Amino acid sequence: LFVTFISFSLCASSVYLLNDLFDLAHDRNHLTKFNRPFASGNLSIVTGLIAGPCLFILGAITAFYLPFNFLIIFFTYGLINFAYSFYLKKIFMLDVIVLAFLYTLRIIAGAESIELQTTSWLLGFSFSLFLGLAMVKRVAELFNVISAGNENIEGRAYSKDHMSFLSVTGILSTAVAIGIFAFYITDPKTTQLYAAPLILWAIFPLLSYLLFRIWKNALEGKMSEDPVLFALTDHVGQILVVGCGFILWLAS
Repeated sequence: LFVTFISFSLCASSVYLLNDLFDLAHDRNHLTKFNRPFASGNLSIVTGLIAGPCLFILGAITAFYLPFNFLIIFFTYGLINFAYSFYLKKIFMLDVIVLAFLYTLRIIAGAESIELQTTSWLLGFSFSLFLGLAMVKRVAELFNVISAGNENIEGRAYSKDHMSFLSVTGILSTAVAIGIFAFYITDPKTTQLYAAPLILWAIFPLLSYLLFRIWKNALEGKMSEDPVLFALTDHVGQILVVGCGFILWLAS
């Protein structure tokens, strides 16, 4: 797992560097992203052009020490990320779908690296969860844009007219993820992994409250553009995350 973590971290770092380079012009005009290293000028463009490919190559070399299936996923992840940074992020709704798929692909990669079989419930839960989080991020960003007197997200295919659609679709996706989680924790393949699988049901209300709390704060303009960062810095979110971890420990 450590080698997998290093390999994917290098790949992700490479992708984020290149993405920021592609987004440079938009970031400089963005309400918050103008503080990013390249947009603010704290990091030179040349550094990014050199570091990005080098980090990806190092990640690929590390991936060769892992199972072959992981290697395929690694290059698929890198290729899709590059396509996202270059073009796909500009397409309405396709950008959030691609993001949800990429985060789910990380879970598949982790499982492949230790030759662990994933269940359909886990993949369905992951995709729905990340799709909802990707849309809540767009909603929060739109709220900030509208509050600043603008109508469109710089460099994205979203405007204030899409707020209702994103909110309804995103909340529905989140609800689907919570529903799938119930099936996941009752799946025989899941229950075999835990000494006391019934305890996992205690996560259900905590997860539900955490996710819908994120949506509530996003719709009220009380959340930054990163829902994960919000959950980790919000005191209630911290308690809920720790609680879920504690329940997992009890169930194991």
